[in-house]
Amino acid sequence: RTPVYPVVLAGLYQLLGRSALSVLILQATLSALVPIVLFVTLRRFFPERVAILSAVVCVFYPYNLYHDIRVIDTPLFELILAGLILCLVKLAEHVSARRLVSAGVLLGLAMQTRPLFLAFPAFLLLWMVFSLYPNVRKALAVAGVVFGVGALTLIPWITRNYAIPHTLVMSTNGGWTFY
Repeated sequence: RTPVYPVVLAGLYQLLGRSALSVLILQATLSALVPIVLFVTLRRFFPERVAILSAVVCVFYPYNLYHDIRVIDTPLFELILAGLILCLVKLAEHVSARRLVSAGVLLGLAMQTRPLFLAFPAFLLLWMVFSLYPNVRKALAVAGVVFGVGALTLIPWITRNYAIPHTLVMSTNGGWTFY
């Protein structure tokens, strides 16, 4: 499995003991933060009422209510992804070291939460080059830093996975991820 969600669960179990209620509360809390991040992001592009309506739809979206009561990485992944999108939007407004590092860390965490997200950097690069910056060199430099920081977050996972089977293994979710 990818490491982020199991590490979060292990930390939760270490702090509060192994309890289904603690997982439910954690996941509900993570899900409750997603509409807030969504609102903050959308408020930059749309009138406030549109951002509020979008956040309310997110709160009552049936699958969001469903996944909170299951032991599944979706609430964590949604929050990481929402945070990454907000960081990228802020990065488009103004490049700073803090924003570059934040986007890179969130990118790395997203890739370590859902292995399918390993393909996302290619699309992110296209977005940066064609939409974000008219200056291609600047877009490549920004993308390079974000991807570099994201890659640094992968080193412990890759090292651990190489140490056990002595081969490069990005995910052990089996055929489903490959499919």
